[in-house]
Amino acid sequence: MLRLNLVLAVLFISSIVSAQTWVKLNPNFPKPDTVGRIAQIIFTSKNIGWLYTTYDNTPHIDFVKVLYKTTDGGHNWETTKKEITNRYSTFTMFSLDPNHLITVDVNFFDSTFTSLRTLDGGESWDSTLLAPQKHYYSGGDNIYFFDKDNGIFFNDNRWFTRDGGRSWEKGEDNFYLPYVSGVDFVDRNLGWIVCSYSNYATDSGAILVTADGGKTWQYQDSLAMILYGVDFITPDKGFAVGTNWDHSTGFIYSTIDGGKTWQHEQFKDFGAFTDIKFLNDTAGWITCADPRKLNTGKILRTTDGGKSWEIQASGISSQLKKIMIRDNTGFIFGDDYNLMTHTLLRADLCKITGVKDGQTELPSDFCLSQNYPNPFNPTTTINYSIPKASFVEMKVFDMLGRQVQTLVNKEQIAGDYYIKFNGSSLPSGMYVYSIHAGELRASKKLILIK
Repeated sequence: MLRLNLVLAVLFISSIVSAQTWVKLNPNFPKPDTVGRIAQIIFTSKNIGWLYTTYDNTPHIDFVKVLYKTTDGGHNWETTKKEITNRYSTFTMFSLDPNHLITVDVNFFDSTFTSLRTLDGGESWDSTLLAPQKHYYSGGDNIYFFDKDNGIFFNDNRWFTRDGGRSWEKGEDNFYLPYVSGVDFVDRNLGWIVCSYSNYATDSGAILVTADGGKTWQYQDSLAMILYGVDFITPDKGFAVGTNWDHSTGFIYSTIDGGKTWQHEQFKDFGAFTDIKFLNDTAGWITCADPRKLNTGKILRTTDGGKSWEIQASGISSQLKKIMIRDNTGFIFGDDYNLMTHTLLRADLCKITGVKDGQTELPSDFCLSQNYPNPFNPTTTINYSIPKASFVEMKVFDMLGRQVQTLVNKEQIAGDYYIKFNGSSLPSGMYVYSIHAGELRASKKLILIK
């Protein structure tokens, strides 16, 4: 049995452009509940998060499935759903707002799948049997929702829902997918998955792309390294991370042409690279885990859009495995097998551009930040920076590519800017805002929920 009993610590990290640090939290769980070795976590805002796990109910021959919720950013957790079961399960989760959560869990004994959904923050739940027949699946980040109704889930096939998870339909073709370990979409149609297993070779992974919302997929690399995480900054520029067969070397895959060609860089003796996330088109992080050694967890950071990477923190006694960014707040989750606990780190990413000697510096590069809050109703703020005078054009589009609003259309001097977007006249759903300013061409997703 595993119990979270972490000592509060702060990793003081030197930074040229940021005063941001990662804080190791001391999560407080209701006793006598514990957290199992295999757990999935997700944050829906900087304060609200969920953790789903199964643990051995010793001395009884059964298991306990527990879903925890935090409302204070990961410090304190409460049990929202608990079930005694004779099956050991793993989970994947996705959320569009603090009150909405959908999970899929697999029964290890008969390989059936159950979907759970709440629309009221855990007060009530809907349960759906996803697949009565057996399918391969062992947990991971392999569920994605475009809005509250339309989503996709991956195991060895694809499963689609059009009613928010009440019912699921299997993909129409028999295209077999290897184990999907990471998913990212840049709009309603264009997305990528990475795999930690390949159909064509052992100790290999794969990269696949879709242009029709996940209905059909094509290999961009069928013999990549074992891959765990993927993140696209724009439809052209994206990254994937992974490792080799013995998890001794970290790999970064990168593309600037939408995956038509991929370049990769290796970091020997760094351990496995397990996840990657970007805050904007310049600032990003990678988590590292070396299962062969203790106290070797690392956090890598880039401040130039992935051109170079540096070690931001090392010597962490945890196998770091997941990065989440919500409301300009970063979360990193991992497993500390040495202490039989889990690790949760948090960072305030609001001020990644520094101020020196009381003088505000002009931005050194073009930058488009994620809107805040996101999801929003009905207004949200978008920040961007331009290092020199430029004509700036910023527009908002729906998932069909139709323009719904022009936010900026004028010449602006160098500086940091923000603009309010009001979606009161629009229906709930996912939208894309894009900017064209000098050398900057970027886009990001925002979610309007009414």
